[in-house]
Parts: sequence; structure tokens; C-alpha cells
Amino acid sequence: MRTPVLLLALAIPMSILSPSPVPAQTCTPAWDTAIGDPGMNNRVLSFGVYDEGSGPRLFGAGLFTTAGGVTANRIARWNVSAWSALGTGLNSQTLSLGVFDDGSGSALYAGGGFLTAGGVSASRVARWNGTSWSALGAGLNNNVEAFAVFDDGSGPAIYAGGHFTMSGATSMNYVARWTGSAWAPLGTGMDNPVLALEVFDDGTGPALYAGGLFTMAGGAAASRIAKWNGSAWSAVGGGTSSTVVNAMKAWNYGAGPALFVGGAFTSVGGSVTASNIAKWNGSAWSALGTGTNGSVQALELFNEGSGTQLYVGGLFSTAGGVSASHVARWDGSAWSALGGAFSSGSGVYALKGHDDGTVPALYVGGLFSTLNGQTANNIVRWTGCASDTPALSARGGAVLALLFVAGGVALLRSRRRAISRS
Repeated sequence: MRTPVLLLALAIPMSILSPSPVPAQTCTPAWDTAIGDPGMNNRVLSFGVYDEGSGPRLFGAGLFTTAGGVTANRIARWNVSAWSALGTGLNSQTLSLGVFDDGSGSALYAGGGFLTAGGVSASRVARWNGTSWSALGAGLNNNVEAFAVFDDGSGPAIYAGGHFTMSGATSMNYVARWTGSAWAPLGTGMDNPVLALEVFDDGTGPALYAGGLFTMAGGAAASRIAKWNGSAWSAVGGGTSSTVVNAMKAWNYGAGPALFVGGAFTSVGGSVTASNIAKWNGSAWSALGTGTNGSVQALELFNEGSGTQLYVGGLFSTAGGVSASHVARWDGSAWSALGGAFSSGSGVYALKGHDDGTVPALYVGGLFSTLNGQTANNIVRWTGCASDTPALSARGGAVLALLFVAGGVALLRSRRRAISRS
């Protein structure tokens, strides 16, 4: 009796069928200062990643009017090798970027101090759909500093925070929600500007957290940080001491979910010493070592090849006592530097992790002219390494595929013979 080919596959040495070992990681994370030379001609303040239809692309925004030597007014797109403009851009500073689909298709939202976008009237906030700019209702009457997408139970919506107090004739105290046709307030809002927004679940369900310069939220005391549950504002464990919260990032680093908060402050929760950065676990505040010696402006999660870590940008020169020029990383227990030295008077204001198809990288934007003595006009990137993923060897994969095809054919023929004999 002929042995079915499929059974023969079981006798093939496992050395052929088993995945071939992947060579040891030889990549070393490093700085890249030539990201679209000659960079931007003024500071970069925000990044976003948006897919216009040809794959996710990185967008940068700020005060610049040229990017990579090309005219690009306050916003530009990176396409792996060069920067390009989004129409005629925006007529004044762009401070924040967000992505949201309000039902009419995914779009890139831009906020700042501008009054026109692509030549269209758009007061401080506008939407780019991949081909053109459009306004969002009556807009807002002052700078927009932050965006977040949050579902309060009635469906996801995009929220904005900033220095504004009105949308048209409607009172809008520093924070607002886009309904799809108009801006709506969140209760009575705050008593001072909102500079950061982040969604975080402390164990009681997702909520929208706001940080900034305020001391009141919804009419109640809330020092620089507050929580919106969809219907009311509440304080967050005593908040932070003066002066400001600039950035927030939710991250579960293995010890449970936490909200990381950066800005310019010396304590949190009223009594916990924390220098410019701290974490909230839903019930208590704690410091991240000795923190930083200058303000924190941006927070981002990025995996450079050895696991996700929290990257911190700002106006500091040390983090946890370690020399770190404006950028540092926190792995959940300790600080480390990236080995970069930015030019004197520099500041990092924006961080974004993105893989453009060539390399995973942390994009770093701000106000600087050199990094480690190399020209770097307001934008650089920290290039990481691709993850090690075992792959089936070409020989083993081919043999395995052929054997299963042949085995299937043999079983089919065997079944047909059995049917014909019956």
C-alpha cells in the first residue's frame, strides 16, 4: 500500500521545517539630523500621523514657513524622503494636530492662532481631508493648544483645549467638543487655559483629562489638572503645584495603568515632591525619581527595539540626575539619556513615534540649530530598530508548502478511488 504523501511530511527533519533563527540584532539606535535637510526655518511645535489614502504619513506643524527648503506655511508632510506643503497652509502659528473621523471621513485637524487655512476662513481650527482645507463651524476666538478624541457615551468626538472663551456667540471656557456641526462647551469649563488633553482609564472607565494653567474646573477647585467623565468635572488628587501642566500620556508599563503628567511644578497631590513630571495611578500621585531640572513640554511612547518606554522632551539638561539634553527616557523605574547635545538655548516641544516604512523613529521637534555639532534645524529623529520576529526559512517554508499541497492532492485522489470502488 502506498504511503500518503501527507504522512511523509511528518518524517521530514524538523531542522528543515522549523523557523530559522534570526540573526542577532545588529542595529543600534542613533540620531539622524538629516531629516529632510535643511529642516524647518522656525520652531516645530506639534506632530501628527495621518493617512491621506496612500499610507500613514508624518505631519509637522509650528511657526515655520519652509520645510526641507520648500514653502510650507506652518504645516508640512513627510513622505519618506522629502517635505511637502498642504495647499497654501495656514496664515499663522499652528500649535496642535489631531486625527478624527466625524462620519464624513478621517481628517487631520489643526489648531493654533491662524485665521485662514488654504485661503479659506477658519478661526484657530481647521480640517484637512487629504486634498483641501475646511473650517469647523464658527471656529474659536483664541489659540487652540491641544486635541483628544473621547467617547462620553454618546459616541466618539474630538475635543479641543486652548486659550479660547467663545465660539461665535456661545461661551466656551478653554475647552470644547465638536459635535459635527458646532462647538459645544463642557459644563462651565475652566478659569484659565487648557494646554493638554488625554484619555485615561483609572479603573472606573475612560475619562478625559485636561491639564493647563487653570485652578478651577466646572466651578470647583482643580489645580492644573481635572477629569471630565462626560457630565461633570472633578479634581485629580490635589493636582499639581504651580505653575503649569503642558503634557500628559497614559501608559501601562507593567505596574498597572498610569497617567504621566509633565510641566513646570515642584509637587503633586499637595505633599509629594515631584520635579516637573509625575504619575497618577488613579488613586495616588508619585514622582519619577528626581524628575527633571527644567520644564517638560512633551511626552511620547516609543519602542526603539527593546520595549516601549516613555520619552520626555522639554527645557531641561538633566533627568533623574543623568545628563540629558532636552530629551530623556523613563523605562518605568529609571532614567536614561539618548546621548545628544542640542545647541545652546534649545528646547524640545514635540515628540512623535512613527515608522515611515524605512525605519521606526522618534521624531523630535522644537527650537534648535545643531545636535552633537551637526546642523539640525528644528527637527531631528532618533532612529530605532525593527523588532526581532522569527521567520520560516525559505527552504523549510517551500518544502512545507509543497508537501501540504501534495498531501492534499494524494488524499483527494485516495478518497475518489474509495468512492469509485463502493
